[in-house]
Order: sequence, then structure tokens, then C-alpha cells
Amino acid sequence: MLITVNSNKKEIEANSCLADVINNSVITGERGFAVAVNNKVIPKTNWEQYILNENDNILIIKASQGG
Repeated sequence: MLITVNSNKKEIEANSCLADVINNSVITGERGFAVAVNNKVIPKTNWEQYILNENDNILIIKASQGG
């Protein structure tokens, strides 16, 4: 199944959950990032249960300091 992660096409297995994709796309253990699927923010508590669909668009945003 084909999805998009931060504007990059990625092939994943059918019935993959959001947590699987995040764990393979982000440095594990990092803090301070948010995830949206199809422009809807998904709370971290829902990542394990959120099943992805063909053509989903995932955006992973890392917080940064600055001012």
C-alpha cells in the first residue's frame, strides 16, 4: 500500500498502524514532534490503534526552539 510521509512516497504493508510508520520514520526516543494524517492531528495515545489507508498523507513535524 502506498502512503506519503513528509512529501515522500512510501510503500507499507496493508493494515499498518500509524505507530509502525512513525517508529520507522523518526528517530526512536525523540520527543517534541506532532503527527497529522490527512491534515488531522493524531494524539500519541491513538497511534497504535490508528490504521492507515492507501494514499494517506502523513506529516511529521518536529518542534524547535527559537524566537
